[in-house]
Amino acid sequence: MDYYVNLWLRYFTFLLGATLLLTSPLHGFYLPLTTYKFAMSGINKVILIGHLGKDPELRLLAENVAVTSFPLATSEMITKNGIKSEMTEWHNVVMWRGLAEAASKKLIKGKLIYIEGKLRTRSFEDKNGVKKYTTEIVAESFTLVGRHSDFKTDTDGALEQPVPVLPPNDMI
Repeated sequence: MDYYVNLWLRYFTFLLGATLLLTSPLHGFYLPLTTYKFAMSGINKVILIGHLGKDPELRLLAENVAVTSFPLATSEMITKNGIKSEMTEWHNVVMWRGLAEAASKKLIKGKLIYIEGKLRTRSFEDKNGVKKYTTEIVAESFTLVGRHSDFKTDTDGALEQPVPVLPPNDMI
């Protein structure tokens, strides 16, 4: 059993870049063997659930590469001096290729969606030649959140409007 525990600890600590451990059969405790230092890559992961600020804008770039962008609002309740208020943060979301085409067909302003992606900061020059920076969420996937009926479409691709249920004529 100690053999397998020792192997597991060596593997685990090697993955974390920490000190490798060695089991001492005489003393029954772990002794540091050596330390490995190596660069560990970072994690760039964004998960958001929010409401679309406007309908996605689909554009076709060179070689028919589809891109769509839209603002996404996330809100949270904060309490300041005993007063509850809602704080809204706006995020710029960008989707590429097939995901962009799907988003332009399925997403409309005000709908609640779940997005996974990564942060990307880019620079550009405005009309006056001033260099500016913007940070965007480059979406890798999205999921519609809410009732299934909120996202049903008819054969033309337009969202179906809910039909009000009226009581029969003899009950009015």
